[in-house]
Amino acid sequence: MISAVAVWRSCVRIRCPGVAALGRRSFTFATTAATAVVLLGFTGCGSGVAPSASAPTRLPTPTATSTSTATAAPSPPTAGLSSCPSSQPFASLPKLAHTDLSPDDLLALPDGSLWVTDPVGGSIEHLAADGHVLARIADRQAPEGMVVSGNSIVLAEQTPNRLVSFVPPSSVLTPLLTLPPPGNQAGVDGIGLDAVGDRLLIPDSAHGTLLSADAGGRHVVTLASGLGRDVAATVGPDGAIYVAVEGDHGLLRVATAGGAGVPVGPGLVQLDDLVTVGPLIYATLLIAGEVVAIEPATGAFRVLATGIGAAQGLALLANGRLAVADSNTHVIATVPTCAA
Repeated sequence: MISAVAVWRSCVRIRCPGVAALGRRSFTFATTAATAVVLLGFTGCGSGVAPSASAPTRLPTPTATSTSTATAAPSPPTAGLSSCPSSQPFASLPKLAHTDLSPDDLLALPDGSLWVTDPVGGSIEHLAADGHVLARIADRQAPEGMVVSGNSIVLAEQTPNRLVSFVPPSSVLTPLLTLPPPGNQAGVDGIGLDAVGDRLLIPDSAHGTLLSADAGGRHVVTLASGLGRDVAATVGPDGAIYVAVEGDHGLLRVATAGGAGVPVGPGLVQLDDLVTVGPLIYATLLIAGEVVAIEPATGAFRVLATGIGAAQGLALLANGRLAVADSNTHVIATVPTCAA
């Protein structure tokens, strides 16, 4: 809810006890080192589950192989991850826009423009490819995730826990689907689209369920439950549904017809948004402040961007780069994908 989001922003550099139950996103830390200390020493501030002792499967940036050691060389990465560029600090990435919003979720259009939600300020903004503002729509219901469905944009509103739609350039928001009351939890966050199945994918964040519905918000089906605070969904290269979770198991795989959420890989913790591009899934990691490329079959991943104060929305732009939002600095930057 709005009040929860405001609390989250005010505590953005420390993960406060109990706020995860109120707030819209889990809290970020000033540095990755501080994150490690807090997670290891103060698990009561998190989900209550100790972090996995397994080392994250971070594949190294390719370097020249030494021949002076008898130690066996590590297995080579898959083709998708082997083409990833070197990691870059967020501050050095090209900036698409420096806005007066607290940018959250992103929706890229084929014309190169970008829709941006700001649940704190209560608005939705349409940016041109060069970053200038084309339109702004007021929405005081904590606007969050968006997908394109036909000629409409479907938008998640966190405060009333519902989906609405609008048809640009109109700013009229039409109710589409109301989810169960969220209680004392923050409502719906990101949403996804299954183009092959012609259905909306709806992580009901307050209840830990993954739902599907048709484009009109009808024929609602529960695909999975007991997921934790699920905040985004995408269809992976294998046709399964991948769900981002604000928890120690940050990425879950759900069969396309539904079923249990199966954790994908160690080291993927507190995910926020997901985008599928070719054989890989790209994600923002809240606590780590990173953008990563993930091989969904194994959970292996490479870090593409670091030092993001509050790593939020992620979208594939028409030029083939990823847009990533940092709501701390009000910046939307672009990151290269791992395309060969």
